Amino acid sequence: MLGSTRWYFWRSILLCALAVLAAPLTCWAVTYAYFTDTDLIRSADRIVRGRVIRVHTEEGPGGALYTVASISVAEDHTGVPGTEIEVRELGGELGSRFLRVHGGSRYEVGSEVLVMLERTRGGRFRSIAMGLSKFDVIPSADGDPILLRDTREAIVLGGKPSVARTIRLSAFRQSVRQTRGMASWRRVGGDAPLTKQELSSLLRFDNGLGVRWTEADSGMPIRWYRDTTAPAPLTSGDGTVEIRLALSAWTRSSQGALELAYEGSTDQQPYGPWSGLGGSGAGVIFFEDPNDEISEFVLAVGGGGGTLNDGGTVNDTRFNRFTHGFVILQNAAQLSSAVRQSRDFTRVIQHEVGHAIGLGHTPVDGSVLNAQTNIMFPSCCTAATPIAPALGAHDLAILEFIYPAPVVPCSYSLSPATAGLSAAGGSVTTRVQTGNACEWSVIGVSSWLSLSGSQARSGPGDVSFVASANPLLENRTSQLTIAGRSYTVTQAAAPPSIPPPAGHDPRFDLLWHHQGDGSIAAWVMNGTTLVSGTLVARVADTNWKIAGTGDLDGDGYSDLVWQNIANGQLSAWLMRGQNVRETSPLSLPQVESTAWRIRAVGDLDGDGKADLLWQHENGTIAVWLMNGFQVRQGTTLNPSRVQDTAWQLVAIADFDRDGRRDLLWHHQEDGRIAVWLMNGLNQISGTVTNPGQVSDVDWKIRGATDLNGDGYPDIVWQNTVDGRLSGWRMRGLDLVEGTLLTPSQVADTNWRIAGTR
Repeated sequence: MLGSTRWYFWRSILLCALAVLAAPLTCWAVTYAYFTDTDLIRSADRIVRGRVIRVHTEEGPGGALYTVASISVAEDHTGVPGTEIEVRELGGELGSRFLRVHGGSRYEVGSEVLVMLERTRGGRFRSIAMGLSKFDVIPSADGDPILLRDTREAIVLGGKPSVARTIRLSAFRQSVRQTRGMASWRRVGGDAPLTKQELSSLLRFDNGLGVRWTEADSGMPIRWYRDTTAPAPLTSGDGTVEIRLALSAWTRSSQGALELAYEGSTDQQPYGPWSGLGGSGAGVIFFEDPNDEISEFVLAVGGGGGTLNDGGTVNDTRFNRFTHGFVILQNAAQLSSAVRQSRDFTRVIQHEVGHAIGLGHTPVDGSVLNAQTNIMFPSCCTAATPIAPALGAHDLAILEFIYPAPVVPCSYSLSPATAGLSAAGGSVTTRVQTGNACEWSVIGVSSWLSLSGSQARSGPGDVSFVASANPLLENRTSQLTIAGRSYTVTQAAAPPSIPPPAGHDPRFDLLWHHQGDGSIAAWVMNGTTLVSGTLVARVADTNWKIAGTGDLDGDGYSDLVWQNIANGQLSAWLMRGQNVRETSPLSLPQVESTAWRIRAVGDLDGDGKADLLWQHENGTIAVWLMNGFQVRQGTTLNPSRVQDTAWQLVAIADFDRDGRRDLLWHHQEDGRIAVWLMNGLNQISGTVTNPGQVSDVDWKIRGATDLNGDGYPDIVWQNTVDGRLSGWRMRGLDLVEGTLLTPSQVADTNWRIAGTR
């Protein structure tokens, strides 16, 4: 029995019209509102079962092609008597042209079908929801035929199941009686016999070619316009911001060579989508359907026109050529409230533009694990998908296949080219940048270095080594060749086997800085319990603030990095435990703008020496790669900015234990917590911790360090109002236990945790 609960799901169907030689080609995609069969039965004007006896194609306004199928009616579930009905569907073949419809209703002479129909404004019939509302009727041995839905769409990954693809005819009849309260009309004598010609006639819709814009080959942008004949359906704004955002997603993404440019508004004629705008290389976005081409169940269509066999050969694949593109939304009055929101509206536009540049759908058969993160997933525009302009791996792969970057000879670069390790050993990583098909190798690995992976490789990638502890009382060096480039690994000498001086503590766990009088103190901890506290020093000028702690010179001790908040001056103290060994300004001793603040200190490039992470008041993020007091290189991260400036970078630590330091973020206004998992200077992914928020925003993150020695960085908190102290014991991104430190509070809230071990 068919379900009676109504729920909506947005789904997409690709439609392409192709032409031969100089004839125009047209290609579209459809996004339609999803209804249960009960909704379709209730809304249908006619529901007929019968044999397809004739099929022909006719041309409509603006050159659109329509298949007209004549059905010999054996049963009418709406009770209307009649021996024959004519159904007109978008798509078909006429002379040298044809229109291909994926997800639309297909009719073959001789086949038995059941279809739910609606009457158009012109009085003709079409399927009410394309392929979802049409079934092929398959005979069954038990006499109760099987209805096979005319769509290859599968269930949505992670979402509600689709309606059943098959149903028995008896169950369908029962659903009609329950929904409409009537029995079907059946013709006496059964179906009319078929002629030999009718039995041998089949419809053909596909010539096997994809479509692309050739402008991308010469670096020319595809110009897109916003039609002004109808207002935007948004709750606010004219849609320009959303269109720009949708177009930006497809512009030079990753290795793709396509560029889409927004050129402003235009005033098209009603048949504008079929003829293009201003010749080749342009597209138009229409906010309303001018010619009743779209069923009331449809939300938007998008695609384009062009010529056959003119798109060139890319990746050993022949393509047709787009010359103009379009996106058309259903009439505003029929659009749901969700589409009127900027975010969802952007996703709809972005999805349809994806079809208009040649992309099909992300598979829904389970072969793509991250299907719901792709904008070309059939249910692109639900809350399950990312906010535009995010693209998933499948989106990018197809985009780069159709629009590959220009082929260039193989070149190789290595970053970093050197690495330093302490005597205790550890891991180092460098990255080879080259083309995807470029081959290279790792040569000259020393016995004390263990290479992760094979020596022969291809394409860009990381090369990682693990060094054993150095037993020698002198430094040792390994000179390697990676991808034809020199790579040097230096390991510090083993320390002398003599005890440290009496009273010398080689470490501190928490470093404090008094914001009022400049005093500096160190706490040595045993887990979350204070063992000892020592006053280290005092600075008279309280404009100098400790910006963070980290091992700048690779000697195994945490050093102090200072920034003057009044004039931007920069300095560092090299430490030996809690003792100051050397002080000096940095090689770049000052920043011009105090809007730049050092937010974290840690080894981001894996050379064994801590680097400085900067964040500007406008959200820009940069790094100084350091060697002691020397700034080796300054560059922005990737991504280089956070839009919401309330997100503040608070610590660097290896949360996923992959040997590369990650970035910890804390939202200063609402308490959210997030981590960027990094590969050097590049973000791999961003995710929230578990839990992902603290309700009391007076609690601030002061650092990340391994409090309990389990190998995972933990998070240290301080309450800025009452001075309470807390530690979150973490396992990766998940909280294992939260507890107050001992002592659990500092009475003087001018004392601030400024760094961790």
